[in-house]
Amino acid sequence: MAHGREKSWYGETAAALAFAGAAVPVVLAAGAPAAAAWHVAIPFALLFATTTLAVRVVILRVRGGGNPQATAATRRAVLAMSIGTLAIIVALTAAGVVSMTMLMAAAPGLATAIVVAARPPAATRLRVGGWSLVAVSTLTAAVVLLTA
Repeated sequence: MAHGREKSWYGETAAALAFAGAAVPVVLAAGAPAAAAWHVAIPFALLFATTTLAVRVVILRVRGGGNPQATAATRRAVLAMSIGTLAIIVALTAAGVVSMTMLMAAAPGLATAIVVAARPPAATRLRVGGWSLVAVSTLTAAVVLLTA
């Protein structure tokens, strides 16, 4: 923030990871095991980071007349990050390293990021998109709470 980069992709991603990571000490302070803390933080970190970048795809398409190179690069980053982390979580779940809870909680956010990045809505629809992201966040919270 001191350098005015809070609206950059890395500033927004850092904020997303920081807010999701705040769940870890809260869960630990409640007396839950460390695994439970990470089963809360990781799905939310993925949700916030990937959907924030997916929304940037929409904005980069129109801001200042659009920037096709930045739009394409951000789209590729969102798709690689979303598909890659989904594959990693599936593999870790199959290996018994993490529970199915993490996969169930992370999947809606990752799927939303993939859809928004692959088929970005018009910038005039950002309000509807924002409420959709709130709904996905609520779904993620419900999955975490109901399956933990």
